[in-house]
Amino acid sequence: MKLAYSLDATASFLNFVSSKKTHVLETHRFDVLSGGISTAGEAQLVIDLNSVNTGIDVRNGRMRDYLFETATYSVATVTVPVDLAAVAGLAVGEDMLVDVSATLDLHGVPGVIDTQLNVQRLSATRIMVQNQSPLLIKAADYSLEAGIETLRNLASLNVISTTVPVDFVLFYEAPHHHHHH
Repeated sequence: MKLAYSLDATASFLNFVSSKKTHVLETHRFDVLSGGISTAGEAQLVIDLNSVNTGIDVRNGRMRDYLFETATYSVATVTVPVDLAAVAGLAVGEDMLVDVSATLDLHGVPGVIDTQLNVQRLSATRIMVQNQSPLLIKAADYSLEAGIETLRNLASLNVISTTVPVDFVLFYEAPHHHHHH
């Protein structure tokens, strides 16, 4: 697959928020992301679920083992169509809102998420893609309720929300060509 852009994984981030006991919100992230945008205009983001980082080792392990079941499902993959011509038409500093149907393949279940992305050109070769409003991922859509219930019991919590807001800021770099028309 030829890439029009590759993900700058060091700068990019993806967070998700868990809420327990109704009012305690905690932000978690995945430390390992990869992906790119193909010349055919398909953006792919691969999330290494083993890299979940909640700031607490025992909780990371529980999420890996009981929620994501990373022994079976080690990654989640997001696929989004991208209009490369429209992106190419952006001036530096200019941004656009794009309505997309993203496919999230998580826990063995492919689901479609309709959302709005903000795409901004930062330089001749660099673009930034972020969600316009939080993506609301429902555990039931990805067969994750049992895992959440297990986590709830292990942590002796009354409630863990089963709708999880996700936020991301992704930076993509075009490969540098020495001979530029």
